[in-house]
Amino acid sequence: AAAAAASAAQSVGLGPTLGEPILLAWLAAFELLEDEDEEVRDATAAAAAAAAGVAVDTQTEQALRRSFAVVALRLARWPPYERYLVRAAAGPPIKTAQLREVIEGLDMVRRLFDREADNHHAEALLLSQLAAAALRQGGILRRVTAQSALDNVLTSAEEAAAALSASQVIPSSGGGGSSGGTHWAGGATNHESAFLPVCRVCLALWALAPACSPLTVSPGVLARVAALDASMAAVELGPMVKAMWGAAKSALAEAGIAGAGGVIAEAAVGAGVGAGVSVGVEEVVDDAFDDAFAHLDPCFLLQ
Repeated sequence: AAAAAASAAQSVGLGPTLGEPILLAWLAAFELLEDEDEEVRDATAAAAAAAAGVAVDTQTEQALRRSFAVVALRLARWPPYERYLVRAAAGPPIKTAQLREVIEGLDMVRRLFDREADNHHAEALLLSQLAAAALRQGGILRRVTAQSALDNVLTSAEEAAAALSASQVIPSSGGGGSSGGTHWAGGATNHESAFLPVCRVCLALWALAPACSPLTVSPGVLARVAALDASMAAVELGPMVKAMWGAAKSALAEAGIAGAGGVIAEAAVGAGVGAGVSVGVEEVVDDAFDDAFAHLDPCFLLQ
């Protein structure tokens, strides 16, 4: 199906008639390339490789990566595909109440060998990084779409920060023990349930920032990012999410948010959050964070 749709796209051109079935065929192929059944993956990889113009004996994951990149170029700047890419990169919209419920349930279901976010090769995250890489290369989104998407992803990031803040362990007034929040080692984002949604919104901010540049003409965005940075600094983040947020800040800085002498700090004063969140590009990772995550590529699964 993907091969037939791709051939039709090349010979006739994308339009309202062929566009939808082409997109649906490729989305089905991307899902099947992650299927648990090896025979299904192999058959889909051969069809996708043929449609994308790569060797049919290409390994399954390489077929997914290469075909995804080819489709991004073929369907670039087409509204339904733009919406898919943003959704794939950022994940579903985050709501504070829902994420807080997930976080607060971590301790109730915790087992001795409960799954931490130590294996970050999740299927959803691989597709998110493929989408982010496509967005990041430029020319895939129209500027108006990128700006709207950035606004929506910032909202998800704000909701996530609020959930993390509300779920932090609070020391008890008696000095012994604590009350509220989760006791998960390294913070809630060290658990896969909270790691994936927070990681994906950071990934999407990183990917969308260049398409929205310059951002200095959007004072509302500046103030929101300043407040978000302060919120993230006040919560405990796992090392991977901390690195992903650092990458997002760096991308936003390069897009104009902190480019001219710490614009984030100036916006923060106007937003009433204080001037302690200036993050020039060279400062996005603090000195204490000099470890394997300090220079993490946001699309680390694609490296």
